[in-house]
Amino acid sequence: MFEPDSPFQRFERIDNERVRGPGVADMKGGIVVALTALAALNKVDALRNLHITVVLHGDEEDAGEPLDLARGTLIQAAKDADIALGLENAADDPATMVTARRSSSSWRLQVEGTTAHSSRIFSPEVGAGAVYEMARILNGFYEQLHEQEYLTFNPGLTAAGAQLEFVPEPLQARVSGKDNIVPARAVVSGDLRSLSLQQREQAKQTMLAIAARNLPQTRAVLEFQDSYPPMAPTEGNRRLLQMYDAVSRDLGFGTVTELNPSRAGAADISFAADHVEMALDGLGLLGGGAHTPAEFADLRTFQVQSQRLAVLLYRLSRSR
Repeated sequence: MFEPDSPFQRFERIDNERVRGPGVADMKGGIVVALTALAALNKVDALRNLHITVVLHGDEEDAGEPLDLARGTLIQAAKDADIALGLENAADDPATMVTARRSSSSWRLQVEGTTAHSSRIFSPEVGAGAVYEMARILNGFYEQLHEQEYLTFNPGLTAAGAQLEFVPEPLQARVSGKDNIVPARAVVSGDLRSLSLQQREQAKQTMLAIAARNLPQTRAVLEFQDSYPPMAPTEGNRRLLQMYDAVSRDLGFGTVTELNPSRAGAADISFAADHVEMALDGLGLLGGGAHTPAEFADLRTFQVQSQRLAVLLYRLSRSR
């Protein structure tokens, strides 16, 4: 939901094809798709051969800590299951489904230098200052890591000055200084995403090594906090996609292909994916503008997504 003082609070119909409101696509619409599919299966007495556990979390965008407890119910449900299905809206493209998602971690870089009159910068006593050290480290991240496929590392906030006040939540900073003063402090807050735990750990080690090679008279501390694990691509996930694609084509809704993981953000299914034989995400109601006051749901995809999910579940009940 949006903050209480946000004007974006209400559900409303835009036209015959679209509705708008907080979370109508991501992912309240997915819940409606699931309920509709389950109701259809129940109507034809097709649920008796399925054991389905539905797990809903209202805090996906700001999960509690520790994460293993905040997602404990989901993880246990996955351990007791064979298949995990996610009702996110993915890339809002009915021709794609998600077989892999990248992880989500945050990082914070804090740099200290020696402050002095600007005429003394680069001297042995003063050194490079905090800003040059911050810039060196960020450029090092880019030079050594930016060409890795599926790995991204974004500095979302940077701040530096003679005086600096950093607030992590909500993310903000207040700085002051003068053109003729060497900045004493710098801070960067960013995120890190990878397609595997190995890729994430290798990136961390590279970033730490870069941050440790300090310019004269500067010091840097780099810290990480992991949140969402990756949903690694597996053959099981691709087999489930093949089943879903067959359902879509049989219903006359067209071919469904694998979404490039770089277009999918983190999601709760990643906590379940490692514990099941097959996992697939993106089965929810489609739309656009997720997480913004422009979020809308495309009602034309409601029938498509609901029927595809219902038939997939029916076929799974007959094949196991």
